[in-house]
Amino acid sequence: MGYNFKDERTLKLLELCGIGTREGYIFNPEYEEKILNLDMEAFDSWRLNLFFIDLFSRVKENTSITLDTMKYLSSHFKNMIEEEPPKLFRVEPKITDLLTHTKPLLKSKLNPPFNSFFLDCDFKIKIRDQTARIFGMFVDFVSVEEMEKINEKVQGILSDKEIKIKIQDRLNISALVYKDGVFLFQKLKYDVFTGKELNELNILISALDKSDYNKIRRINKEITAFVTNVLLFLNEPRVTIYLEEEKNNIRRTKKGKIPIPTMIITKLHYTLKDYIEKIHYSGQGQNKLDYSFWVRGHWRTLLSVRYKDIGSRIWIPPYTKGKGVLVPQLFRIEE
Repeated sequence: MGYNFKDERTLKLLELCGIGTREGYIFNPEYEEKILNLDMEAFDSWRLNLFFIDLFSRVKENTSITLDTMKYLSSHFKNMIEEEPPKLFRVEPKITDLLTHTKPLLKSKLNPPFNSFFLDCDFKIKIRDQTARIFGMFVDFVSVEEMEKINEKVQGILSDKEIKIKIQDRLNISALVYKDGVFLFQKLKYDVFTGKELNELNILISALDKSDYNKIRRINKEITAFVTNVLLFLNEPRVTIYLEEEKNNIRRTKKGKIPIPTMIITKLHYTLKDYIEKIHYSGQGQNKLDYSFWVRGHWRTLLSVRYKDIGSRIWIPPYTKGKGVLVPQLFRIEE
């Protein structure tokens, strides 16, 4: 899958953001408000990611720690897209609105539906008196076996330093973030057991001052919460997932349009669809939302005088309580 910046919508986005396609980009304060309030269309975040992957991959080495990191990440994304393109999940604005305002709640290990996928989404993050904006993110699953191989390489290169790497399943998340007037990829390691960021050595973060460090951690917290909610959403019993392959990529490329990878399509049960509609149009999403959850089946002793058979026991089958996305749970059976 190649890059094509003749795509009309891509060129329009770059123009709206004040970005040149040849000489890189120089921050212009007058564009900050435009970027933070830019009206996004389907696949716009994918378009911007493709552009910055191409831009950063051409940066000269040893320019700075930040740009060297951008170059490394971009080269990785470029190889991944060309060899095995990630599945693309377009997170509709209504669903994004729901998931960014839902308190993350994890009861058991989260299993991603695919090893590699891209979330085509955008949302804002408030950091005190500043605002950052997320423009999509890559999510890659890394297994225990892969982590063992990575750990061996790291220990071999940096054997003189104490590095603690957790050997466990994880997700590598890389989001395109606009903050402090620039676009950068922000990478974090996600714990599939807790839904939180894995706290490991990060050379880029350790080189920052406290203010920048706190900004990054705040953004990472919002990103992990969003990914947790996306994975719970995709595992929801009322959400049906199927794949749709773009069959006209050759034709799209000839017409000067960007290629679209295989898409993750979701079909919602009407009860969940109605709930999302109500939340989006009622403005309830301004506050944090709760999940619905399973109540285990249990025996109930009838004690109220309104029952004929006072003292008898009846079986209450499992049922759901609350509203919102259903949280899958693992229940331990006591011996």
